[in-house]
Amino acid sequence: MKIDETAISSSHVAAIPHQLESWGDFEFINGEYS
Repeated sequence: MKIDETAISSSHVAAIPHQLESWGDFEFINGEYS
């Protein structure tokens, strides 16, 4: 994570997922947990 001017002045900083981690190739099914 790059600490820039915005991150320095923020109280919370969260990383965004990498493009290979955020394909969205999943489907939620009621009653199933993973």
